[in-house]
Amino acid sequence: MRRSGGPLRECARLGRRDLAEILLTRGGNPSTNVYAASSAVDEAYSRRDEAMIALLERYGGRLPPGAAGGLGVVAQAARLLEDEAAAGNVAEELLSGAIGCPSPEIVRMALERIDWPRSDPRWYSKLENALYVRRNPDRGLLLAGFRLTLNRCDPNVPGSWGTTILHAIAASRGGLTADDRLSFAIPVLDALAESARSGQPVDVRR
Repeated sequence: MRRSGGPLRECARLGRRDLAEILLTRGGNPSTNVYAASSAVDEAYSRRDEAMIALLERYGGRLPPGAAGGLGVVAQAARLLEDEAAAGNVAEELLSGAIGCPSPEIVRMALERIDWPRSDPRWYSKLENALYVRRNPDRGLLLAGFRLTLNRCDPNVPGSWGTTILHAIAASRGGLTADDRLSFAIPVLDALAESARSGQPVDVRR
């Protein structure tokens, strides 16, 4: 029970704080991920169960940066960034989760802490994360986070196979629909055209 995290995660999923506290007092770890699933803390935050969150955090539960970004928990993301020096590369993990959440507010906060060169290949994986469109997301927010990140990098930054984000869009990476492909391709093409004209960093917020 202490290692698997399954019973405690189920308590969080069902909102059973009484049973969760029994498990916690007997050594249950609120931050342990269940294989191929999530942790009790993840479940409590995803349900916005404030009482369960408070209980789990009282026993040491912490939401990891990637999960905070993926759930769009802005307040928690801000707290994690305050402790970034002690917690490792929090900004990068937040960006990975938030760009596909979508949460442009967290994307913006994370980008303020990232100083990679425009040609850094790490930008590719962040842009690619936005292409894995969740069921019925807010397309406006999704594209806002994508554009914010695209503004910081070379639109031709290559991925591990030498392809660009435009190749991934054209290939329907993440199951993009025709409309999605058009929506993502337009800002990339605008950025490429502006870059070719000016040779300067490009703002694609328009």
